[in-house]
Amino acid sequence: MDSQSPEPRTFVGRKNDVERIREWLQGHGWVGKVAVISIEGPGGVGKSTLCEHALEPEVLAARGYLRAHIAGQDDPGDPSLFSWVERLVNSAATQLDDPGVAFARTRSVLRYHQEVLGALERELRMSNAGDEHLGAARAFFGIARLGIGTLRRDLKALASNQSRDDLERIWKTIRSAGALQAGRWDRVARPLKNDVRRAPMRTLVRALVSDLERMLDPGFGRGATAYRRLLVVLDDYEGLSGILGRTLVGELVPQLRDATFETVLVIIGRDDLRMTDDAWEGSLAPALAGRRVALRPLGAAEVAQLCAARAVHDPAIVAQIWDESHGYPWLVDILLDDLDSTGKRTVTSYHRFVRRMARFMTEQERQWFEVLCFLDSVSYATIAKVLPDADKERVMSWFIDEQSIRSYEAATWKVWPYIRHRVLLYRWSIDPEGCAALAETTAMAWRPGRPAALL
Repeated sequence: MDSQSPEPRTFVGRKNDVERIREWLQGHGWVGKVAVISIEGPGGVGKSTLCEHALEPEVLAARGYLRAHIAGQDDPGDPSLFSWVERLVNSAATQLDDPGVAFARTRSVLRYHQEVLGALERELRMSNAGDEHLGAARAFFGIARLGIGTLRRDLKALASNQSRDDLERIWKTIRSAGALQAGRWDRVARPLKNDVRRAPMRTLVRALVSDLERMLDPGFGRGATAYRRLLVVLDDYEGLSGILGRTLVGELVPQLRDATFETVLVIIGRDDLRMTDDAWEGSLAPALAGRRVALRPLGAAEVAQLCAARAVHDPAIVAQIWDESHGYPWLVDILLDDLDSTGKRTVTSYHRFVRRMARFMTEQERQWFEVLCFLDSVSYATIAKVLPDADKERVMSWFIDEQSIRSYEAATWKVWPYIRHRVLLYRWSIDPEGCAALAETTAMAWRPGRPAALL
């Protein structure tokens, strides 16, 4: 976690969850070569901390797991499928005796991808193509959506304000580029590069699995090694799924099921994993097989343990921390940090909270998010009250898909109450008049100083 999003410093509770995860790591209940573990729950509830506590090095060493890890909140510089896979490979390679030569075939695919994409961009520039063409090339080929057979299907990857005619025109220009024609790469006798041109995503995954088999499967004649199995941790999955999701369900898990080694895939996200892709209740259901850990906030006694670990014992302060944190370990730490530095709750903690909640949102989505917190329930009718100029269907669709803020326990569509509470406190701190007007418009009962339970 980054410095703005610290995980709690002390681990309390969750004993049963830790035991379940460790049993799954031992192979309990497996069907086939791949076991998927989903750790779910709202932001700040302690998912990453639970994962790290369960995956202690000695636990992994006993089963010979080679661990690879990436987190959606990390900045890869170039947010493409290929850059994320490179980070994943690098995280695993550091555990090997000779990391510089590990994953040789995968690194070749990564290099060829950059070469093909570079050739495509140079050709487009020489033909005086506009920024829209270059952006489309990077969007499609950069996240492995280009492959000759998939480009037309993925036109929606471009900005939603592009007309269909514009998209067709851009598609034809890119599709006809010489850099993507088979002859260019056939002439240099590089079939792997031609595979990258035709189907970049599939070629990348095949190379990755092939490299892993050579490292983990003794049948390939490798020398003695501590690693026999693969462990992949995808943290902050809501920040990864837009780019990695299709590759994960369409290529990686299916190919790992046919590999010669066993894999555990731990996916850490804010929503029910089954809602992110129909495949988790379809073809990939046996891989998941009920291995879900849905975290809830801590109880009052556990929050008191966290306070005690920070030398806070005053019953009144502990009760205040419990009330304001709603049992979320990350919020407990923020409130305790405020006490350490100032002796009281500070308005900057609200700003830190909002920034963390919105870190994967565009500026427009953040504006929607903050305004929707004034609604007791989110629907077309209520959206129209607070965002009269917005496309209510688009806003509603975004909200339903925005797993980081949407409650999955409520009977209606709404923002998590603990998120609403802190966002509203933040908004009221910077625009009390505007907030009062919005609250009147929506007939919201809560106001600063009133119980958070009204939300």
